[in-house]
Amino acid sequence: AIYEELIAAKKERGDEKSAHELAAQWSEYVEAAARRAPTNDARASLDPWRLSAYLALGEPARAIPFLEESQRLYPDDYNPPARLARVYLELKRLDEADKAADRAIARVYGPRVMRVLGLKADIAKARGDRAAEISALEQALARSEKAVLTEGQRAVREGFARRLQGLR
Repeated sequence: AIYEELIAAKKERGDEKSAHELAAQWSEYVEAAARRAPTNDARASLDPWRLSAYLALGEPARAIPFLEESQRLYPDDYNPPARLARVYLELKRLDEADKAADRAIARVYGPRVMRVLGLKADIAKARGDRAAEISALEQALARSEKAVLTEGQRAVREGFARRLQGLR
């Protein structure tokens, strides 16, 4: 998380070179940790950080192999396909992003469904499919309407409601 904050601060200051250098250090750090991981569970616990490092580095495709491995090892977990959907969206591989998001939606539970459906809305937006974007946002709001939400989740929900209002 410290790397994320430092990279964001460098970018805010317009120091893209330093931000990229930090992202490279971060990716090396998490890759070394993944190589040392004694179990698949320990390695998979690093997936979000590895993905974030590669996104910050501008190399999201590097995450595909380990996310596919996590998806294979943990077929009931929504996280690997949701993360793959993010990677494919970044790479503009929208059909693959859509399929991965659908796999995640089939597995996700509780308030987390909002973020996955938000990802589905982002994919639809990238396609230029306003109706699908609206549908995904409506589903996110409907499926989280009665959920007990954290402050952060409430903020996400409110953001989706504003986004949906702007589309109507």
